[in-house]
Amino acid sequence: MKKARKILLSEFFVIVSLLLLIILIFESGFILPGSIIGGQSLFIVQFIMQLLTLLLIPFSLYLFRVSGIKKALCADNSTGKRSLCLWGTVRILIIAIPMLINMIFYYLYGKDSSFFYLSIILFLCILFIYPSNKRCHQETTCFKVVNNDTMEE
Repeated sequence: MKKARKILLSEFFVIVSLLLLIILIFESGFILPGSIIGGQSLFIVQFIMQLLTLLLIPFSLYLFRVSGIKKALCADNSTGKRSLCLWGTVRILIIAIPMLINMIFYYLYGKDSSFFYLSIILFLCILFIYPSNKRCHQETTCFKVVNNDTMEE
């Protein structure tokens, strides 16, 4: 599980680094903000990104509760670890890709604040799926109810 956790942590920090790099590139003036200004495309892109954000947040937060994925995570050690790495990566990317796209659109559309707020919301959500030791262990450990009273691994 340590190897899977290290992979997930590196992905997590690469995503955060990419976000900071995007901010640094635009704020330093290397690429000028506002290259796509106004028009009908702003409304359409805002609508699509808001809809994607609202749909993908609950999906990613509850991804590990889907029965097929939960069974894969609760499998024996080697399969469970591989599943944790695979589905953990999918979960991080479901949040990270729209977050990065929203930040890019924030600068491309002349610092339109709706894209910035969507990016901040997604950044806060990615903190809820931070791959800590405790979380990785909890997500790969399954409990079964025995005799309606006790639980066993």
